Order: sequence, then structure tokens, then C-alpha cells
Amino acid sequence: PQDFDEENMPDLFEAPAAPPPAKATDDTSPLVGTVRTAAASALGHAGSPALVVLTGRYAGSELRDDGATLLQATRDGYGSWDGSEVLCVEVRGETDRRPQAAVLFEKVRNTAHIHFNHPDRPEFSEEFKVSVSKDSTL
Repeated sequence: PQDFDEENMPDLFEAPAAPPPAKATDDTSPLVGTVRTAAASALGHAGSPALVVLTGRYAGSELRDDGATLLQATRDGYGSWDGSEVLCVEVRGETDRRPQAAVLFEKVRNTAHIHFNHPDRPEFSEEFKVSVSKDSTL
């Protein structure tokens, strides 16, 4: 057995060294404008379609800045672009109105469905249903 050496014991309360800063990766994601143009071309639409993010931190928001890359627009430029974000392309006639995909996303996200039963019939747990959204009156 080894002898106990108190002088060479590690300090349990010493703050660990900070990890080295993450190495910045090159942003190789396409520009929002490039994606918009490609989507318009694929759909055979002469106008400028709306792009709505459906996943991640910015889900439900429209991508408006054609000069930003997808990484900048969906992740504030952090991390790396792996192509995992889901985008909805919406052809619309009026460019000043909010895209229907963004409206639907907010409606679904902000609606709660409450199922309940009559106290005399506990076996029917989903007998009644009330859907409540953030813009409804209780």
C-alpha cells in the first residue's frame, strides 16, 4: 500500500480551468436570398416567396434579411450549419401580410386543449374538450 501524502493531494475546491474557447467555424450556409430565389425558381413563381422557419429557436418567424446566411438567421451565427432546420416556402400575393405558415404555427403553439369528464362519470376521461388560445377569453 502507498503512504498517504497530504501535500500532493489535489485540491477538491479548486476551480477547474476554463475550457478553451470554441473554435469559430466558417459559415458555409447559403444566403437567405439565394434560398428564396431557388425556391421561387423551383415553384415557377415570379415573385418573392416567404420563408418561415418551422424548427429551432426562431420557429414561426419569417426570414426577411436576404443578405444574412441561414446560420445567421436561424442561430445568430453560432454553431455550424448542418441543414437540419425546416423551412416553409409560401407563395403569397401580398408581401405586406404575415405568412399563413407563421400564423398557423403561432396558433398551434399557443393553444391548449383541455379534456375533462363529469364527476359522476370518471371512466369517460375525455368526455368534454375545451380548446383555449392566448387570445380567447376565459
